[in-house]
Amino acid sequence: MSTASRFSAVPLLLALSLALAGGGRAEDLLREPYPPRVKVVSPAPVDIPVGNSRIVASVEGYVAGDQLDVFVDGRKLGTVTQPPWQLSWQAGDALRAHDISVALRRAGREVASARVRTLSAGFSSKASADVVTVAPIVTDRHGRYVPGLTAKNFTVLDDGQPRKIETFDAADSPLSVVLVLDVSGSMLLKIDEARQAAHAFVDAVKPQDEVGLITFATTISGSIDFTRE
Repeated sequence: MSTASRFSAVPLLLALSLALAGGGRAEDLLREPYPPRVKVVSPAPVDIPVGNSRIVASVEGYVAGDQLDVFVDGRKLGTVTQPPWQLSWQAGDALRAHDISVALRRAGREVASARVRTLSAGFSSKASADVVTVAPIVTDRHGRYVPGLTAKNFTVLDDGQPRKIETFDAADSPLSVVLVLDVSGSMLLKIDEARQAAHAFVDAVKPQDEVGLITFATTISGSIDFTRE
């Protein structure tokens, strides 16, 4: 071998030695002449992500085994191990800015990264509403229901102050009723009449209503849980 040939081989041998000393392989060095690069493609800095969104990145210089970690506002969203480099993301309903970052790891170490900060809407607002449902039952002096009433027939007071009735609906809502029946000795002559009244009441309720029963003497002696049968 000539002197010129020996000198030209020195840089290559030196590069191979450095690659092996660093834990890499010579063929990896020869196959990767350029360092890897990553970029956040979507969302862009001018975007305002909201709802179901997608984070998309591009990776140059990818080799098998690379892993792309995706972060949103400092928290890891997930890892992608092959193209396409994208992950689904629930951005929520708040129109605020987010920090989106990606980091490419190779053999356990970070070799490239990129970051994007999206826009916010420039304002924020909060709203709250307190709605109280009132279900009055109106009967006449004989205990019969009074039909055909409207919101004009009612006045709602809150700490003595009248409140506006926002909505009014004459709904036929299901009932949950508990019958309490005295079966003590004092009812000896009236127990049959009380039972007949209880049966009549149960027969009068609608199919969607439910009825429970409690019997007592000196203490509660029996009970039946709510039922529609």
